[in-house]
Amino acid sequence: MEPLARPVCLFVTPATSSQLANVSVDGNIVNLGLWDTAGQEDYSRLRPLSYRGADIFVLAFSLISRASYENVLKKWMPELRRFAPNVPIVLVDLREDRGYLADHMSSNVITSAQGEELRKQIGAAAYIECSSKTQQNVKAIFDTAIKVVLQPPRRKEMAGRKGAAVLVMQLRYIHTRPEIIAKYEIHERVGSGAYSDVYKARRLSDNVIVALKEIHDYQSAFREIEVLKILQNCPNIVIMYEYFWREDEDAVLVLEFLRTDLVAVVKEGKKNGGAGVSVGEVKRWMVQILCGVDACHRNMIVHRDLKPGNLLISDDGVLKLADFGQARMLMEPGSVATDENPQPYERTQ
Repeated sequence: MEPLARPVCLFVTPATSSQLANVSVDGNIVNLGLWDTAGQEDYSRLRPLSYRGADIFVLAFSLISRASYENVLKKWMPELRRFAPNVPIVLVDLREDRGYLADHMSSNVITSAQGEELRKQIGAAAYIECSSKTQQNVKAIFDTAIKVVLQPPRRKEMAGRKGAAVLVMQLRYIHTRPEIIAKYEIHERVGSGAYSDVYKARRLSDNVIVALKEIHDYQSAFREIEVLKILQNCPNIVIMYEYFWREDEDAVLVLEFLRTDLVAVVKEGKKNGGAGVSVGEVKRWMVQILCGVDACHRNMIVHRDLKPGNLLISDDGVLKLADFGQARMLMEPGSVATDENPQPYERTQ
C-alpha cells in the first residue's frame, strides 16, 4: 500500500458510510462530515457523485511519491474543477517520521518549496505539512478547513484516493431548538412519515404561513436539502426557503405551505356523487408533473417516490413535486471523464 493512503484512512470511514461530529471553532459549532474512497477502486466512477454540495476538499500527496505529487495537477485538479469548480481546497503534504524517510530517501522526495509552489499553481487556500506517525499538524488540517469554509463563501468537502488523496468534508452550522422557535410559531402537525413530521407554522418576521418539515434521518435530510437547492427555480418543485441542522442531527426544512395534495383533490371531486376530476384538469396536472420530472432528470436527479401523496397543489392550482428524501443524484451514462456536470435548473420563457 502506498504510504500516503495511511493518514487518510486514520480519520475517515469508507464512502459507503460517513463520520459525523460536532466541532467548535472560534465559537461557532458546526457539524463535520467526512467521506473517503481511498483504496476502493470500485468507487472510482461514483466518486464525483459526492462532490455536489461539498464545502471543501482536502487534497493530499506523499512527499516520497512523485506520482502522487504530479497527480494533483494531472488527475485531481481537472476533476475537481469540472465537478466542483468553486469549492476551496486545502493542500496537504503527508510526511512520515525520520526513520521512515531515511529508508526511502531519494532525489524524488518532494520539498516544502515544491509543495508551496503547487499550492500557488492550484490556488489552494492553504498548504499544510503533516505526519501520520507523530500526529504533527493533523488537527491543523481540520481546523484550517473549517475556518476556510466559515469565512465568506460557504461550501463543502470531499473524499479521497491513492496517488494523491482527496478528502471530502461537510460543514453545517448547528442551531438549537430555541433559535428555530424564535423565528417560527408552530401551529399544528399536518403530516408525518417514517422519518419526518410536518408542521404548519407562521414566520414571525412577515407572518407568512410555511411548512416546517422535521426530518429524523440524516441521509434523507441531506438528499432533500441538496435536491431542493438545485431545483429551487423550477415552478413545479416545492420551494425551500431555508433549513436548519439541529444539535441532535435532525434537520428542519422551511418549505412553502401547500394546503392539499392530489389524493385529497381527487377524493373531494368524487364526494356527494360528483363527476370527479375533468379530463382537462387531468391533462393540466400531467403537464405539470412532467415539467417537474423533466427538471429533475435534466439535473440527473431521480425522485424515486413519485405518488399522488407527494404531488402537492397550491391555492392557485399549481402542482408541485415534494418529498425528495428518497431521491438520488446520478451522473450521465458512460465515463464520468467525458460527461458534463449538469447545471442547476433555470426557468425559461
